[in-house]
Amino acid sequence: MAATLGPGGEVGEKQYQTRIAALMQAKPAYDKYDQAVAALKKKDYAAADNLAGEATKLLPQEGRFHELRGEIEVARKHYKDAIPHYEQAIQYNPNYFGSYLGGGIAQYESGNKPKAQEWLKRSNELLPTKPAAYYLGKVSQERGDRARALEFFGAAADSESLFGQLAAKEYMTLDLPQHPEQYIAAVVQRDATGRIVVVVQNRSPVALRDIQVRRC
Repeated sequence: MAATLGPGGEVGEKQYQTRIAALMQAKPAYDKYDQAVAALKKKDYAAADNLAGEATKLLPQEGRFHELRGEIEVARKHYKDAIPHYEQAIQYNPNYFGSYLGGGIAQYESGNKPKAQEWLKRSNELLPTKPAAYYLGKVSQERGDRARALEFFGAAADSESLFGQLAAKEYMTLDLPQHPEQYIAAVVQRDATGRIVVVVQNRSPVALRDIQVRRC
């Protein structure tokens, strides 16, 4: 291609620098954001919040910075304090699932279940995730919608993640009374003395008690 075009041409260095000027100007804010994420991973919540706050001041229109501040408050279990940050994040970036997900969890833990359902549903529409399915299952369960709760818990339960394990337990708790044979096995055997005994095995992920075996 170079041989075909021949010598000469334009490097465009000045034009390139002009085009990336805004990005270079925003770089300090994203550096602060990266440092805040690293501090959050270390559970240094005070440092993470300070750094995220500095990033937000430098670039207030970046929704991800506000979302991070919400994540920090959720990590602290300050759920009500997290909600305004998620509202800001949604305002600046209304089509990103993460802000609705974190905000939905914060709303649920704060006791605002209708708003939690609204945000979690929107998050799941944008990108289905295990946490969203788990909390939507919890909302459905508390509303008495067993079928919908089973659907959401089932969607989250096929994962080894924390929310997958929680969803599996909730699913089993709802489903066991209707289908105990899927979780409890009973086998008739003879012991060493020739007596007939019934061996009962719990195949569920949680401890069970007061199990009753009935002869059919």
